[in-house]
Amino acid sequence: MNKILTICLLTTALCGALFAETIWTEDFSTYTDAGITGAGNSGGYPGSVTKWSIDVSNCTLSDAEDYFMAVDTSGGRMEAKDIDGEAVWTSESIDISDYTDVSLSVDTSETGSSTSGSKYVSLFYKLNGGAEVAFSVNSLSTGNWGAATATQSGLSGSTVQIVARVNNPNSGDLSIFDNVTVSGTLGGTGNPPAGIEITNPADNTIYPNSTSSISVSGTGSNMVGMISWTNEAASVGGTVTAGDTWSVSSVDLAVGENTISVSCTNVDGVAANDSVTVTRALVSVAYPASQSFEGSDTWTYTADPGAFNVSNSVWGVTNSLNFITAAHGSNFWGATDIQSDTTGDDPRADLFFSPVDISGEGELTLSFQYYSDGYDSTDWLAYEVVFDNAATWNDDNLVYLEKDTGAWTLVTTNVPVDADYVRLRLVASDNGPDYAGFDAVNLT
Repeated sequence: MNKILTICLLTTALCGALFAETIWTEDFSTYTDAGITGAGNSGGYPGSVTKWSIDVSNCTLSDAEDYFMAVDTSGGRMEAKDIDGEAVWTSESIDISDYTDVSLSVDTSETGSSTSGSKYVSLFYKLNGGAEVAFSVNSLSTGNWGAATATQSGLSGSTVQIVARVNNPNSGDLSIFDNVTVSGTLGGTGNPPAGIEITNPADNTIYPNSTSSISVSGTGSNMVGMISWTNEAASVGGTVTAGDTWSVSSVDLAVGENTISVSCTNVDGVAANDSVTVTRALVSVAYPASQSFEGSDTWTYTADPGAFNVSNSVWGVTNSLNFITAAHGSNFWGATDIQSDTTGDDPRADLFFSPVDISGEGELTLSFQYYSDGYDSTDWLAYEVVFDNAATWNDDNLVYLEKDTGAWTLVTTNVPVDADYVRLRLVASDNGPDYAGFDAVNLT
């Protein structure tokens, strides 16, 4: 009896050793202050780092003591200190194609006494390059949570990436994560893996606003059963019969960016996936177009957050702001103390102008005026001009404006003669009490 029990225990141990394998891990033990501080890149980042990358474009790092980086404390860990905005850590793309029942694990912790909801670590994964999905256990830890382990299990596919979204606005606290691990069961029955590819439409295709649905088609191999498809942007999905060639006759599109995903399995139930991102264009307005915020202008716009005028906080149409009055007409778009009770801890606001159809109009100039007064080192104004009718924007393309003009100042941009559309966004980031205005947006 004892021999049988010993054999059973030994067999169980061997099975665990054979099949529960670590696929990828990062414990940050090889880095010393690798990341970004208010003084710039640190510890050889990014050149010394190959397994992950970070993005602090939404943070305010005021000096070298504000940072998001891998430190050698406690044998190595990732820390965020006084970053005033969400930083993003993204792992490299990790090959999990030879594994089933893939599990993810990340340890999170914090120091300090702050219970603020702006102090957090939030964990997501991206399967096969798809959309971010929150971990199923302890995906979000906020405030004074102490320590937790975020986990996700039961995954299969070709690749996985882990994404950590982190904030900590306090100089006396730390948001921390460590021991990022991907594990899974190696092997299977030896049956060939399934394969699936979307061949139509091409990635990054832009459709006119009038196109409310499209067909999607592709190829596959070693598939059984059905192919599942989704477009989360339009809240639609369904199934079609698997085959060497397949098609979905009608996939609804939402205005803006749409990621259409397809998934299939082989005979062992191991999944394969593919996705494509397309854009349904915004509704365009006709040329000529202008906007001076007088109520009858033709260039339409959308504000994010929506307009407000509460106490001393303004983001919207006004006829005066401190000593600023309109550059043209009676009104202008004002901005002060955006980081208020209305927007929480976020000092940023965007004003998006609709695409203007300028096909065949020849040489044109886009212009606007702005006024800035007293913007300090953490405040800023910017704009972006894009020559298409899509709905995505890129902060890397922002052009930053002067912080203290003391007068209305003209900005002009020449529109390429071969452009069919042009659109504009104006951006302000202000924690108050500073003052700014935009006015006289014209396309001539």
